[in-house]
This record gives sequence, structure tokens and C-alpha cells, in this order.
Amino acid sequence: MLLFVINKSSNRVPELVGLLGGAKKKSLLLLGDAAWHASKGMVGKFKDLHLDKIYVSDNAVKAKGVPLDPGCSPVSYDEMIDLIMDEQYRVVNI
Repeated sequence: MLLFVINKSSNRVPELVGLLGGAKKKSLLLLGDAAWHASKGMVGKFKDLHLDKIYVSDNAVKAKGVPLDPGCSPVSYDEMIDLIMDEQYRVVNI
């Protein structure tokens, strides 16, 4: 399974995740400005990618005032470390 770690907000993120992830199982971890991809109006851009899970930094959500989509899971720094170090994931940083 792939874990895409994304720290920038870009319209190309869904395209890049699709190209790099292909048909493999994948999840997202959104940090910093990328937290905007977890907002109610933006998550739909990822629907065709069949993501397993969308994680988002709880600090980024609070700091930026992101209206979080209910399908996204806010995570703390400790939880992010657990996700990144989890052996089930291959980490891809975009």
C-alpha cells in the first residue's frame, strides 16, 4: 500500500497521485498547505482514485481554518509518525 505525503496545495495533486499510484491501494497524508485538499469542496477531486484513507494534520486544519470533510481523518504528529513508519506503507512524498 502507498502512503502519499503531500505538503503543498496544487491542482495537480490528484493527477500526480493517480499517475504514481496507479491501481495500487493508496492513502494520503496531507500536511501544511495541502490540508486544503481535505476541505469539503476539494475532496471530490480524489474520488476517482479510490483512496483507502485521507489523513490530514490536525494542526494544519486548526491553523488554516480548513472546513474539514467528514471523510477525512485528522491526525496528530505522533499518529503521523506511526503512519509513516508503518511497514504496510511505502511512502511517496510529493
